[in-house]
Amino acid sequence: MKSSYIISSINNGYLMLMTSPEETVAPQGNTHLPQNTKELLEQIRARPAMFIDRKSIHYLSVFLTGWIIGCGTKSEVLMDNDALYGFQIWIEKKYKIRTSHSWARIIDFYSPDESYAFDKFYELYDEFTKLKNAGKLKNLERTW
Repeated sequence: MKSSYIISSINNGYLMLMTSPEETVAPQGNTHLPQNTKELLEQIRARPAMFIDRKSIHYLSVFLTGWIIGCGTKSEVLMDNDALYGFQIWIEKKYKIRTSHSWARIIDFYSPDESYAFDKFYELYDEFTKLKNAGKLKNLERTW
C-alpha cells in the first residue's frame, strides 16, 4: 500500500515530505539539512531568504526560538544550543544594558535598521564564538 505524502516547507526553506507526523523524509537531491544550531546559523548567514522572509534580526530571533523549541527532546541538537549559551548575557554586558530586552532588541536598538542589525548579529556572534572557544568568557551570569 502506498503512503500518502503531505508536502510542507519551513518558511519557504527546505521541502520536506511527511508520511506521518512521526516520520519525515528529505527528498533526494535536497541540500544539507542543519543538524545543530551552529550549522543552522551558518546556513542562514549564507542564504537568509531560505529561512526568513527578509534580513531582519527579529525574524532571525523568532526563527531561532522556533528551531530550539522544535528540537524538543532531540538531546544532541539541544546540547549544541550551547552555540548561543551565554550570548544574551554577553550582549547585555557588552552594551552595558540592565534590562529584560532580548539580544535581538538590544542589537536592533544600536542599529540604524533591521538589516544592519541582522549583519551586526553575525559580527557579534563571531566575536562571541571566538572568545568562547578561546576560553575567555567567564562569569556569564547576571549580576543584577
